[in-house]
Amino acid sequence: PPAGPFVNRNVAAQALVLLVPLAARAALAAPGLPERALGTAAAALGAALLVATRSRAAMVAAVAGGALAAVLAAIARRRAAERPARPAARRSRFAVALGAAVAAGAAAGALVPGAGASRLPSVTRSFALLAQGGGRSGEVRAALHANAMLLVARHPLIGAGPGRFPVVYPEVNRAVRETPDFGEAHVPESAHHDALQYAVELGVPAAWCLLAALGLGLAGLARRALLGPGRGNALAAAALAGALLHSLASFPLHSPASAWLAWFLAGRGWAAFVRPGAAGGSRWRARRAAALVLALLAFPLAWRDARAQAALARGWAAHGRGDCRAALREARAVVRSSLRHRDLVLAGQIAFDCERDPARSLALLERALAANPDQPNLLLATGARRLKAGRPEGARELFLRATAILPGSPRSWLGLAMAESRLGRTSEARRACERALSLPEALPAAEAFCRPLVGRGGTGSVSGGGTPPREPRAGPPACR
Repeated sequence: PPAGPFVNRNVAAQALVLLVPLAARAALAAPGLPERALGTAAAALGAALLVATRSRAAMVAAVAGGALAAVLAAIARRRAAERPARPAARRSRFAVALGAAVAAGAAAGALVPGAGASRLPSVTRSFALLAQGGGRSGEVRAALHANAMLLVARHPLIGAGPGRFPVVYPEVNRAVRETPDFGEAHVPESAHHDALQYAVELGVPAAWCLLAALGLGLAGLARRALLGPGRGNALAAAALAGALLHSLASFPLHSPASAWLAWFLAGRGWAAFVRPGAAGGSRWRARRAAALVLALLAFPLAWRDARAQAALARGWAAHGRGDCRAALREARAVVRSSLRHRDLVLAGQIAFDCERDPARSLALLERALAANPDQPNLLLATGARRLKAGRPEGARELFLRATAILPGSPRSWLGLAMAESRLGRTSEARRACERALSLPEALPAAEAFCRPLVGRGGTGSVSGGGTPPREPRAGPPACR
């Protein structure tokens, strides 16, 4: 799926929940045997890949969507006024063959070994964990949902702002439940619940609008399945129902690979409630022409974004190999052409890790920070480089913002103490040091820099030395 260079198994599963029913729909609607066979093979391969992702939420959503499709198709067939003709009967037999092929693909997927840094559990083990509450991933989701509800309660009508979930969630990371695997350096990008994330960022009314829009699309597809030929529209309804159910435990409506398909299907469902009049044909032609023009206008942007994604993939691969020259070249290409804020964050991480010259690294970091002004890791990294570049006033401004966003971060207070010391503000530096040392996860760098300063009390001056705080070299999770 076109989800950028960091296609993980969850993102692939999100797309496959939609693509497998649509492949089956294409197989049933195909005019000839070769096309049907191709659609069947695609549906079977998709089912195998879906099972191989070991995404329990995706598999449950796909099964629930398939059950809905079977119910709708059965009701539509019972309502049919006349017996199906011979071609339809052949298609019914083909539908049985299609179902058998998809089941065989799912069985094959269960035998595919899990890949990656750590071996994924078997399908049997995955569902056993699901029955026990989801295991580690269930604990993470439960903590995300419980803590995110506090953010909803703070701004129930207008939310915290679009795209600000990764910024505001650290404030409640431990408020209700400790969020496993997440902390200061690894901030979750998503609530793993699309409607809840809408409520956090845009408010409760926006979340209800999201659910109503998708629900209306699903109702329209179900209506089409019951009033017309049932199987094709039933499978489209299965795909949308799977995405809607999966959005309660993941983020298919935030991933480009699956979001555009979900909204396309929702639009098909809305069309079931439209009754064009005599001029309906001309209106549909005008709409198709407008859609074509928009597609032609969007193509250059999509091409530019695809190039940026490819550059980011090459840059991160070079970063992993330790080839900083190639990584920086690709990072500059990403900054010039990317349309996504997250890409700029990752390019800034490459610049911070690979470019030792403060002025050159700031050229990339400040561009990324301008697009993501409240991203905690970018604030700390850019502040540290400003400090090295001899710009303590600018560094102080960024560290102050970091302490406001992450008041429990020792790096923020240590950076502020170093910036204040460079400016000759001894008392302010001492107060920041006291705050850094009072935190339970105080850094060794804070101990080394701040103990002499705090021990001197109100006398003496600060030399302004020390090493600026530096984020750990981490992969994309640290940037998130």
